[in-house]
Amino acid sequence: MFIKKTSPSLYKSLGVYLPLITTNCVVLNVCLVNISKAYDIPHMLIYTIGTPVGFALVLYIFSCIRERLDAADVPASFIGNPIALIVAGLMAMAFSGLGGIV
Repeated sequence: MFIKKTSPSLYKSLGVYLPLITTNCVVLNVCLVNISKAYDIPHMLIYTIGTPVGFALVLYIFSCIRERLDAADVPASFIGNPIALIVAGLMAMAFSGLGGIV
């Protein structure tokens, strides 16, 4: 969104590759965390598999909530991104409460 707003020509030229670039950054971050925390092989495998599974779970939950919000009676001032940001904040609070369990 930042690139789209500040440099529309760059956003248009990157096209479909922009999400791929951000995905590669996430993959690199998982590798760097594994190295910086000096995980052994079992911990590294659990972290490397758990990160995308958790991310996919959050995306699935958020998409289900967005579908239900489209059918719900939401006040006019909250339609679209405002209600999505509220839901994202609530999800962040819910998942941060689960942070100390594992």
